[in-house]
Amino acid sequence: MQTLLEESNLNEDVKRLIQQQDLKGLANKLAINESIICCAQVAPDEDEPDEDKQPRDDEAINR
Repeated sequence: MQTLLEESNLNEDVKRLIQQQDLKGLANKLAINESIICCAQVAPDEDEPDEDKQPRDDEAINR
């Protein structure tokens, strides 16, 4: 981490705040909201049949 910060073109105040893990100070310095929202979506298993492509019982045609 130290090498990345040294080689970056960030200003010294920002580097110091990152090193200190001061999220509030960093958010104030960069004028951003420090709230982090993460969202993940699970992809269907490729081995499982796709439910959208399978006919439903009420849509199946029996001949």
